[in-house]
Amino acid sequence: MQKITIRDVAKSAGVSISTVSRVLNGRENVKEKVREAVNKAVEDVGYSPNALARSLRSQSTKTIGLIVNNILNPIYADIAQGAEDTARQYGFQLFLCNSGANKEQEAMYLNSLWEKKIEGLLIAPTGFNETRINDFFYANVPVVQVDRKSDNLQTDVVVTNNKKGAEQLVESIIERGYKNIAAIVGSPTVTTGVDRLSGYFSALSNYNMEAHFNHIKIGNFAESTGYEAMNELLKTDPLPDAVFAGNNFMAKGALKSIKEHNLSIPQDIGFAMFDNPDWSDMHNPPITCVQQPNYKVGIVAAELVFRRLKEQEKEWVPITETLENKIIIKDSV
Repeated sequence: MQKITIRDVAKSAGVSISTVSRVLNGRENVKEKVREAVNKAVEDVGYSPNALARSLRSQSTKTIGLIVNNILNPIYADIAQGAEDTARQYGFQLFLCNSGANKEQEAMYLNSLWEKKIEGLLIAPTGFNETRINDFFYANVPVVQVDRKSDNLQTDVVVTNNKKGAEQLVESIIERGYKNIAAIVGSPTVTTGVDRLSGYFSALSNYNMEAHFNHIKIGNFAESTGYEAMNELLKTDPLPDAVFAGNNFMAKGALKSIKEHNLSIPQDIGFAMFDNPDWSDMHNPPITCVQQPNYKVGIVAAELVFRRLKEQEKEWVPITETLENKIIIKDSV
């Protein structure tokens, strides 16, 4: 039997999740008709609030949490630094957790952070623990999704413009005369993978170019999948004359494959990628890329948490902040 959640109550009552939260927490700034509708919906759908989630914070802990997918990924290190620097300015500490993109590990850290009574949560979600994340929301703990998002969560979101960044990057490849541009992108279950693939298609469409679907390979953002995808691309007909890699780890794997096949960049094949890690400039030649404002993502996300902490008596309308990226042209195309 599917678990009844606060989202079901909100849908039945025809109000927002934050309104349901305010009613169940006994807040006074709710119209009586709305309160009655919510209480009736609770009874109609058979909602039983998580007792742990209903417990009120007895004191400030001056802490916020950040759960990332891969602490070895430079983008998350930058996001964490931005969030930590901002938290420190408010007299808060940051707990950093690495889910490894694993739903069980993410759930473990969510439980651990709950026990630590954090006052705000930043998370790059796996997409599998929405109910537990909603417990934080229900207890009036501000939640901000960073880098990627789950549409099943009505929280604040801070991301970069993944579609536009990929579109501009692929257009820059086209403008340099390349005709058969392949793409190695992340999982279609993750918004960053979906948006970057969408940007790739948009760029080709803008130049009236057709996509060769055997030139599109799906990875999971890991280096090994970039390596495997590039090996497959080098067996296709026609061969790609340029490659767009959807993140820095898949790019490393693809570059390893290119080297093993004794191909030269850009003489034999052009190459560009999303992200701009330090090693991209040390590669020979340096790699054309999309540079994301990751440090700023951390700052903006943390600032949203502290803004929400000041607005505890107000109904929160979820905000999505989309930051723009920068295309950096180097010698790889």
